Formats: sequence, structure tokens, C-alpha cells
Amino acid sequence: MMWKVIKLGKRVAVVPNGDEQPHSDFELTCNCNPRVEGMILIHNAFDGREELEAQYGSGNRLPSSNSCVQDNSHEWVCVQ
Repeated sequence: MMWKVIKLGKRVAVVPNGDEQPHSDFELTCNCNPRVEGMILIHNAFDGREELEAQYGSGNRLPSSNSCVQDNSHEWVCVQ
């Protein structure tokens, strides 16, 4: 179970590699309900790998309290 980092200009997304369903890489409207941390869009896996990673200590995925949108220049604007 791996994750991939995708860069597009200044935007960065972390997406589960080989997940059960496709993801909309740079969209907050992805069905996995992604979150933003800083300037990074972090997707959730449909296959539940976060639970397995947390169980074995390889990941600590915390919920984000950010509310973010993309402006007209495709920059992320976040309000905490």
C-alpha cells in the first residue's frame, strides 16, 4: 500500500496509489472527502489503508479543521 505525490505548479496532492476507486487528484470534491494541510491536498483511501498504517505505526492521519477552496488562479485559500 503506497501513496503518490502529484505536483502541478504550486499545487501538491497526496493520493493513494492503486486504490479501489479513482480519485480527482486536485479537487476537494473527490468522493474520498480529502483534507488540506498547509498547501497540500491529502486524499483518503477507499480501501481503508489508513487504519492498517495506523495500526502498524507507519502513519498518523489526523482530521483537519481547515475549510479550503480554490480561487480563480487555482491557488488554495484556507480558513481555519
